[in-house]
Amino acid sequence: MRPSALCLGLLLLASSAWAQDQRPDAPRGAPLTAAQLRQQAQQQGTQLTEWRTLLNDPDVNLRLIAIREAVRHPNSNVRQIAFEVGLASEEAAILEAALRGLLAGTQRITFVYVDKEGQPLEGQNEGRHILNVEVADADTGRFSGTTGCNTRWTGQLQGRILAFASNGDYCAGTVTWNLERGEFRGRMRPAGIGFQEIVWRPR
Repeated sequence: MRPSALCLGLLLLASSAWAQDQRPDAPRGAPLTAAQLRQQAQQQGTQLTEWRTLLNDPDVNLRLIAIREAVRHPNSNVRQIAFEVGLASEEAAILEAALRGLLAGTQRITFVYVDKEGQPLEGQNEGRHILNVEVADADTGRFSGTTGCNTRWTGQLQGRILAFASNGDYCAGTVTWNLERGEFRGRMRPAGIGFQEIVWRPR
């Protein structure tokens, strides 16, 4: 086994144990002393540094494995590092993994109708189109759920592009990720309205 792969395996094992300790329902013992708190903070800081190192490893295959694990990590700090690194990547597979992880952690997608300058428009549904995400697969990029009026929809993210459509083609759209703006932007066709420019800015 290559040293980098061994390092990843050990880190994943350690992070699993750490995640168990971070559960909200874990039994709480006596308050930590200042020395114990310092030691715990140093251990967690070391692990975050190791994750950052893995996510920037020269081996692209290792980076891809690491990003896929990090975007679904129970610790929000690890996920934040993964999105920081992955969404800025120029490598298509790593960017796609980061975007899929971002979507998999989203419960609601709110598309805002905008004009060509990106300014919000008022109109149907208060200028918004909402997709409630019920099922999300970070591995395949497939997602499904309901709209605000309980219409079923399905979608998939491939590369930087997210496409979605409701059952019966009630409405459909395609948006593309823009790193500089930190948003998905494209067009959709709501029923009875015609094509609309839309933007989704994940938070």
